[in-house]
Amino acid sequence: MARKRKTILKKYLGRVYGAIPSFDFFTYLFRFSGAIAAGVILFIILAIGIKLFAEIQIEIITFSVPDILIIRTAEPTEKIDIFVPKIVAKTNSTPPPSRPRELFATFTELFSGIGWIDTETTTAWHDRKTESITLAPQYEQNRYATLAGIQVSNISKGGSSWLLSDKEGGLYILPIRSASPAPQLLPVQVGGTIEKIEYIPSIGKWIVLKSINGNGEVWSMEEENRKTERLLSFSPNGGIDISCIDNQCLLKNGNKLAKFFTTVSQPTPHPIPLPNEITNPESLGRVGSYWLVSAAEPGEIIQKKTYQFDGNTFLAIASLSVSSEYPGVMSFGGAPDDWLAVYGAYEGQGFRFSAIPPNKPSDNISSLFNIRVMEDAGFSAGIVSQENTHYIFAADRTRPKFLKIERGVAHDLTSALNLTQYRYTLIAEGPEQNSAAIAAVSDEGTKIIIFRNNGFDTSGTAHLFSKRLNTHPLTRKVVAAMITRIDGANMEYVDLSVSADGGETWHDAGEQEVIKFKDTPSESDFRWRATLRPSNDPHTSPSITEIQIRYYYEDFDF
Repeated sequence: MARKRKTILKKYLGRVYGAIPSFDFFTYLFRFSGAIAAGVILFIILAIGIKLFAEIQIEIITFSVPDILIIRTAEPTEKIDIFVPKIVAKTNSTPPPSRPRELFATFTELFSGIGWIDTETTTAWHDRKTESITLAPQYEQNRYATLAGIQVSNISKGGSSWLLSDKEGGLYILPIRSASPAPQLLPVQVGGTIEKIEYIPSIGKWIVLKSINGNGEVWSMEEENRKTERLLSFSPNGGIDISCIDNQCLLKNGNKLAKFFTTVSQPTPHPIPLPNEITNPESLGRVGSYWLVSAAEPGEIIQKKTYQFDGNTFLAIASLSVSSEYPGVMSFGGAPDDWLAVYGAYEGQGFRFSAIPPNKPSDNISSLFNIRVMEDAGFSAGIVSQENTHYIFAADRTRPKFLKIERGVAHDLTSALNLTQYRYTLIAEGPEQNSAAIAAVSDEGTKIIIFRNNGFDTSGTAHLFSKRLNTHPLTRKVVAAMITRIDGANMEYVDLSVSADGGETWHDAGEQEVIKFKDTPSESDFRWRATLRPSNDPHTSPSITEIQIRYYYEDFDF
């Protein structure tokens, strides 16, 4: 068999070799030479292309264009330069055009970092969370009580005591101004979850909303004799919430609202017909004699509207409409002449009103609820107010948070008060005016801390000094400057000035005012300065949240 295969292979190879004439060797040699020649020609063409491309130069023209873009980074934004590439063919007869010189530059400071602040000479308070420059806040903090083994879930101040709840559904009374404060457990059915506690000063009662064993319950407790009573029980049909004014309470159960009286034993909730535009009420609040109802609007983008309700009529608040791509919850708090509405989300929004019903558009204070303050996915804001001061905490118990907003000036004092060591913090009104009670909760229990707000440091002026702004190019001469934009609160107590010689000489500067420098050094050192002056009121401070400055080089034609 092997012999037969060998014969067939030899026969086949003989046919192949026999089919190639001897002169075909030159034919294949010619074809191979042609391929080499084509490769040489292609190489020559490529070399010529590279040489032509080398004759092209790229010229970058720099324009310092103000008011085009503001970039929020970990450090404050400085000059905004736009680079426009322009290709210019280089020929032997015409030289390339020279690079034009910058005429001016624009600097924007958002106070998110210290990159352009001279921290060695600055004496003003810089809050990097709220991104603001203010007078230094003045406060005291003292530990009031330690509640070992009790993880407080709600705290509400009455007339002479606080009412606390724990995660097991228990209620405790903690007296105010006691030499040895200790919580007293109340004889209320333990178990379930305490959703909310509200104190009604006019009747001296706390109203407690509770969910237990699949049911919802509303309890009342008199502060004076500590008598408790279960007012009503209901079947939850979604999210529940409650808000009370005097002897009436508004109860939310799913998408329905009902009203009942707290002075009646076993009251019957009366359903409230909702207008067509309110299809999904989400959260309740109260300011003065009005309830506030937040409702979600249908649509792809999250939209919330807020309605004021006097017990009979709903009225939309035109200047309190929220649109956001981030989910969140509306919260309300304050007095009729100074109240807040806060949308707690990853990027929060805030509104401040001076009347209820609002008689003018709100002050948008959303910058105070930026992503640094809200952190991570944001939180549902709890609001406790005293006079013109508002304290913000995470009512959903997701983190420690202590944000103080006083007459439009905000400070995030969570770290300054050393609260970051706790799982979460809750806030209630303090034992006296200008104070707050902080329930700092850890795995071991709860510490009650009294925060006393002493306003701001009014002992003298405070300054913010910038570093040198004209760092590129270093050799250009700055001949003039203008503050094009300044934002903040209580700006009548802020003086601004600029310098072109590193702070040797300062020139007062107003917004949109061109300041021309005389005898400027050939190598300028341009800086700016803010002087913050105290007012006669220790609870009022100026605040700067943004500044934009344009400085001009010597070639600028005024």
